[in-house]
Amino acid sequence: MLEAPPGVAWQACRRLVKRSGGGRTCLSCGGQSRAKSCFPSLEEVEDLEEASWATRIQKSQGSQYMDDETPASTYFKRPRIEDDYYVRPSRFGNEFLSDPPLTPGVVRDPIHREPHREPHRDPGFVNFRRMEEPVEVLAKLKDLSICLGTSQVEAAFSKLKLFNPPPSFALLDEVTRMSLGKIPDMNLWQVCCMFQSCARMNYKKVDLLDALSEVVLKHGTPLEVDPRHLSNLFYAIGLFHRRTAGTAKVRFDQHKQAWPSQGKLINTLIANMRSSTFIEELSEHDSVSLLYAFGQLLLPDVKDIVRSIYDHLNHPNHITQLTEVQIMTLLSSFVQIGVRNDELLKAVILELQKISSLSLFREEELSTIVYSLGVLKFADPGVPKVLSMVFEEVIKPMRLTELSERALVNLVYGLGQQRSLHGFERNAYFPRLFEEVRRESRLELYTNQGLCNLIYTMGILRYGKGLPMGALLPELAKRQRLADTSSQGITISLWGMAKVQHRDSKFLDTVAEEMMKPGRLSTFTCNGVSISMYSLGLMGYAQPRLVKTLLKEAMLPERMKGFGSQDRSNIAYAMGRWGKATVDWKIAAKLLKEFCLPKNLLNGAEQHLVNFLQCVVSLEISNPEIVRDLLDELSKPQRIMHYKPVEFAAILLAVSRLTPLGMQPRADVLWKNGLKPKRLELYTESALSGLGYGMGLYKFSSKPTLIDFMKEVTKPERLAGFNNTDLSNLVFSMTGCGIEDANLVGPLVQELCQPVRRSRLDTTHIVTSLSGITKMKDKISANACMRPILELLKDPDVQMKFDCNRMCVLFANLAFYEPVEPSDASYYELVKKMAEKLQVGAENLNIMHVSRMLLSVGQMKLPSHEFFHPVWECLMSEGNMEKIDDTHLSFIFANIARLSIPSRTKAEILPAIVQELERRGGLKKRPPSELLQMVQSMTRVGGAVVRPAVDACFQHLSHPENVDKLDSSQWGRIMDMSWG
Repeated sequence: MLEAPPGVAWQACRRLVKRSGGGRTCLSCGGQSRAKSCFPSLEEVEDLEEASWATRIQKSQGSQYMDDETPASTYFKRPRIEDDYYVRPSRFGNEFLSDPPLTPGVVRDPIHREPHREPHRDPGFVNFRRMEEPVEVLAKLKDLSICLGTSQVEAAFSKLKLFNPPPSFALLDEVTRMSLGKIPDMNLWQVCCMFQSCARMNYKKVDLLDALSEVVLKHGTPLEVDPRHLSNLFYAIGLFHRRTAGTAKVRFDQHKQAWPSQGKLINTLIANMRSSTFIEELSEHDSVSLLYAFGQLLLPDVKDIVRSIYDHLNHPNHITQLTEVQIMTLLSSFVQIGVRNDELLKAVILELQKISSLSLFREEELSTIVYSLGVLKFADPGVPKVLSMVFEEVIKPMRLTELSERALVNLVYGLGQQRSLHGFERNAYFPRLFEEVRRESRLELYTNQGLCNLIYTMGILRYGKGLPMGALLPELAKRQRLADTSSQGITISLWGMAKVQHRDSKFLDTVAEEMMKPGRLSTFTCNGVSISMYSLGLMGYAQPRLVKTLLKEAMLPERMKGFGSQDRSNIAYAMGRWGKATVDWKIAAKLLKEFCLPKNLLNGAEQHLVNFLQCVVSLEISNPEIVRDLLDELSKPQRIMHYKPVEFAAILLAVSRLTPLGMQPRADVLWKNGLKPKRLELYTESALSGLGYGMGLYKFSSKPTLIDFMKEVTKPERLAGFNNTDLSNLVFSMTGCGIEDANLVGPLVQELCQPVRRSRLDTTHIVTSLSGITKMKDKISANACMRPILELLKDPDVQMKFDCNRMCVLFANLAFYEPVEPSDASYYELVKKMAEKLQVGAENLNIMHVSRMLLSVGQMKLPSHEFFHPVWECLMSEGNMEKIDDTHLSFIFANIARLSIPSRTKAEILPAIVQELERRGGLKKRPPSELLQMVQSMTRVGGAVVRPAVDACFQHLSHPENVDKLDSSQWGRIMDMSWG
């Protein structure tokens, strides 16, 4: 070990290190302070380097790596993942990183002097380090001319790579032209240096790299070279393939080499790595460098080497020596290469937990830790603690603002991949993190893929609806940005928006325009097409031209072959959400016919079958073959065993609408299994409500099963879990199925009318419940169920919720209530107060609501109808009767005739209804009994005003077809009529 000269610290130049217990210590101050005296001048550092490192090379490596012309070569340090020449404290505490440089950039003859003495500068000495411009290096090489040696060439390239910005390719081409003749004479160590320098500058000069490769290849296998040099060389090749932000991983292709002999070089290096002792001789830095290169190249058939490196690193002596950058690179390798070693990963996490503070980690390193742990989804008790430590550090204001856009995207994405980790509350970090994400000054700096990843992650987190996502979408919607965005980026952006239900019509219109460009959809994968359709369907975005374009794309033969079961399910879901108003029925039928082939259904998951079924129902596909095959698969016993409660509920609800298609036996099998008592216990309250609605549509009639269902939904704990819509729908559906027991229906109504629910109670809930109760044939049970609603209606706050139109619908249902006593004052008083509401906003009455009221209001036994004048005025308004069909208009006539309203009112309304029926030709279609009833009603009113209407009815009654249908008693009633 070299000793530092008196009074000179190696902390600033990071050249010398003393290890103790895995730590690193400044030789001058012991790592306990950062006094100014610890920082030597540049001249001191350079002079000491020139003497000490040349001497060290002679003593440690001998002459096997020495050039003939210049026996002393520069000291070569293993390449670091990042070049950082400033002093930075280590994660191990108050100790400093002080590794040697990559190359000192100095070439000279060896002089055996003490390191702290002033070195002798002989005529052969060339100090490239002092040169401040690339042109100086070029000029010096020209001066050397024919005296140029391999050491000078290597040192010149090592210096050129340090310039920032890097030298121009034109200058590098000139240097290469002068140096090519010396390449064959280089030794393997110098070749490693050259490769690394070229990689750092991203200088892919084919002639130069090919010549360097030939030097290595001529040595054959195995290479007589130090393993660390081989790892340096392989690391440099990896650097040539490093990816920039936003670019996808690309596997190294032998047919797309950067230079002709690259593939042979890689194969030679891989062959040497498989030697018995190669891995054992690697340091932790060499091992991590190899993993980095493997992660960039994505080579096939190297997993055995990667596993061996992981096993080699999984030792306390190596784990404790890893620097921050090496930890970051190691974690990244797990993600990039796709090979995991859980024991090593656990050791790394344990090592991270030992760190007292993460303040010494850079922002990029912290984001990489989160990103890697998120993607790996490693279930270890230490992960929550590490993540908490990282986020407590990274959300500090100064840290957040220093994060690069790429690091911020990785941090957010990694956070999104963490699912339900006990002890890690990720939601607590959302506000500050996303406030930084949407900062205006950052928006233009995000790459297109970065923006897409952020939107996608918000979808994973189900967070960002509104401002966070609303700030990113306009930036991505810029035309040039969107045009340059990959198809995958568009797909994941749509998915993210759909998952948080952030429907930005302007952005979606822009995306639709982009997707409809000629050839644009052809760049999407089959999975991308299906996910885009799914996302648009989930958001309810149904731009007709885009829908047509997407369906045509899905119909292409190559697409149909490429779709998997999940893709087919996504497309069916989208078509179901778009509905028959938007989707071309013929295309949809062809797609579903292909999707529902038995061979495709067999490979589909249960949820996929549910989506197919819902699509068939939504689009009203009546192809018996499609429905039969689908129900056959759905009703298989092995399928029924694996349905989740929500899936089974969706199936039964959809099946309830398929009965007209003649699939009753298959549907009965599903209903029988889906309503078993043990399965009913597994359904959520929302699912039970949906099942009840489906049973009503299906007209389910099995009394024992209905009773079991009602017993389940009326359990106290179930009642509390239903919302108002669920309760009102259950009342309506179950009474429609024939449940008339007040002990079963009553609890649902009573729960709906609870005072705590009134603030969220809507008029629809009241009217729906009443509509269900009116179906009960047992009037005693019906009255018992209706009384809680009548009590509810006495509340002035509830009455205020009804406008005149809703009041009409309410009366249509109240008409079926039969008071116990004809003089039920409370009931009549309530009806009178409710009728007064008809006076408010009467000009807004809708004839359809009025007609619904008049269809049943004749049942009401009320002492007075003085409040119903607005209803008559609405009915008699010009053009309103034309909106009511013949059958309903006839019923309205009969109901008004039964009302105890003044004869003058009837004399105005009844003839008008008859005249409207006569005008549209509906009167002649009415049966003779109904015509006779009309005549009787109008003759009771009397007066000349009804005479034309009565004559019109008699004219149709006297038609030969109707005469034969009247019996003698009906003719007798006609003869007894007088016309006043």
